[in-house]
Order: sequence, then C-alpha cells, then structure tokens
Amino acid sequence: MSDFPQAHGPDSQNFHATCVQIEKSGVLLMGASGVGKSDLALRLIHDRQCRLVSDDQVILQADNNAITAHAPKALRGLLEVRGVGICTFDSVQSARINLIVKLDKDQKIERLPDFLHQQENILGVDIPFISLNGFEPSACLKIYQALNMLAQ
Repeated sequence: MSDFPQAHGPDSQNFHATCVQIEKSGVLLMGASGVGKSDLALRLIHDRQCRLVSDDQVILQADNNAITAHAPKALRGLLEVRGVGICTFDSVQSARINLIVKLDKDQKIERLPDFLHQQENILGVDIPFISLNGFEPSACLKIYQALNMLAQ
C-alpha cells in the first residue's frame, strides 16, 4: 500500500479513506475521490445508526495482528456532506478494522467473489475486503451481510 504517506511512526499510516463503526466492527471505506465514501458513511450513520470514526483521512495503527483506525484530531466528528458542507456527527475515538470496502462507481464488480478468502494487507495485517459501488441503494445492506458472513 505504498500509495499512502507514512505518518505517526513505523506501525501507523495516514490513509485517504473513511471509517465507520458498525456495532463493534470497524469498516474502512476506500477509493478515489468522488466514489462515495462520505455518502455511504452518511447513509450508514443515518439509516443504520453506525458511528463515525473518521472521514477523508484515517490514521491506521497496527498492533498485535490487528488494525485500529483513529481520526486525526482536526477531523474528529466531521463528515463532508457533498452539497451541504462539513457537518458534525457523534463519533467514536477508534475502531478495530474488521472489513475493508473498496469503492469504485465505474468498476465492474465481480458477481460471485469468494470474499471470505479475499484479503488486503495493511501494515502487515491481512483484512477481508469486498468491492462495491457505494452509490447502489443496497450498499449498506451488502456491508452488513459481509460482516454477518465473517462472524459465522
């Protein structure tokens, strides 16, 4: 993951991403600008009572074969709502990442991936991922389904 600048020491990096907490699971939303990271986070927060960890920039830290997400101090509790502005939300200080969601609105999403065996390595830790179009109405439900499958 060399696209992201080193920050905060050898076991942490600052990522261009958004992170929410769904129940006890951290979900990292990744993708280029404009693919719907903040929009999907907004829907998860409002429709599904999820909690914001960080929007736009996420500090990821490796510890004991786990990745924990934190918000940079200046961004805590803030979420960009396109067309409205920067809004304040209830947030959590950190979340352990259990799932990565790779967003791409133009990518052809694999119909039947073996997602339980798909892993993204971040800071030496393998984390399951799914690929989605974040603007699909079912995107929130697909994230919940993936988390349920991982918990089985």
